[in-house]
Amino acid sequence: MKLVFFLSLCLLLVGCSSTSEPVSFKNSRIGVDYKLNETLKLCHTHLGKTVFQNTEEIYPITENVNTLVTKGYVKGIKNTFNTPVQIDSSIDWSNYLSYSSWDASAKLMPQGLNKLREIQAKYDLDFLLVARDYENFYKGEACSGAWFKTQMSDVRSFVPIYVALVFDANSGKYVGSTFITNDHHSSVYQNFNDVSKLEHSEVLKLIYYSEDAATKAASMFFE
Repeated sequence: MKLVFFLSLCLLLVGCSSTSEPVSFKNSRIGVDYKLNETLKLCHTHLGKTVFQNTEEIYPITENVNTLVTKGYVKGIKNTFNTPVQIDSSIDWSNYLSYSSWDASAKLMPQGLNKLREIQAKYDLDFLLVARDYENFYKGEACSGAWFKTQMSDVRSFVPIYVALVFDANSGKYVGSTFITNDHHSSVYQNFNDVSKLEHSEVLKLIYYSEDAATKAASMFFE
């Protein structure tokens, strides 16, 4: 059942990563206001040969993930020859977002549109990138925000913490979500001796990898 849920989630995310219609980002000013206010944890579920060999570990994340991911998005936007604009705001965008139950596409509520207009006027933006609301997105999960699974000694799946929403800064229309698939980030695991017994230093690798992952995600989305 969990596998079916995860596969459905992956398909949903990949679907969200593409825009609903062609959008040109050429020579755009793209604001980055990436903040996750919740306390993130890295959850690792390992499925062994038998149920007695299953393990679950929860690692608190003390590093400033927002800073790492923001740096990644800024680099990725530069890679596409667009102009990244780091937004310094206290806006919690999750308070102004709603999601479609059909395809998980995002929509700004009227108050959110007003906030976007304020940001657009101040920074002269073409598009705005904000963090996905993980609390609602992973509703039902005991540990939200970042988690991965292994089966035996192989990486089974990884839900990253660098998914972000992109809106047209002029119309407020949802453009799409940045995302990269397992194929694009699985190399981060290659140096692990035994992914079922991660050391703290290896957990930190996953956290610091978020910057590179965000760079890839932005480079692919805004190309």
